[in-house]
Amino acid sequence: MLYVIEDTIEKLPNEKIDSARLTIGYMSLEELEEQYERFRFSEESIRDCREESINFRTSYSVCEDYIYSKLHLVKVHNIMESNEKISIFVKKNLCLIVARSDPERHVEQIVKNILLKCKSNRNSIEKVLYLFFDELLREDNKRLEDLEFELNLLEDTIVAKRVS
Repeated sequence: MLYVIEDTIEKLPNEKIDSARLTIGYMSLEELEEQYERFRFSEESIRDCREESINFRTSYSVCEDYIYSKLHLVKVHNIMESNEKISIFVKKNLCLIVARSDPERHVEQIVKNILLKCKSNRNSIEKVLYLFFDELLREDNKRLEDLEFELNLLEDTIVAKRVS
């Protein structure tokens, strides 16, 4: 699914991509493999996108007219079961999120949330990226705050025991 973000949000057929119009998209790895030439992405980027890695490290590549990154999404509340994997392609007025693994369709929902927030004419690729990462981290922020509070209590307890 590709959407043009202007005064209104318009679903866009893949063959009508226009670099002059701000576009956000979400698709599966299989869809990307069928259409990557239309976006002018390199075979090397698609090959890297397809390859599984055994660690949580991200990879990125700065190409001639786009940036590509492969991310493993980790949920703070359950690190061992985190299995969402995405790739992001960013080029002039295009942000394409590719689900390499999105079993709960969480990332797809994030893209839909971004579209709801972009209903003004003051949008940019930077704003789209900010909204994407803000939504991505939103769930974990509360858990991180709770962990910080717990760690502060433990630290206070240790310091109090050392003093007494």
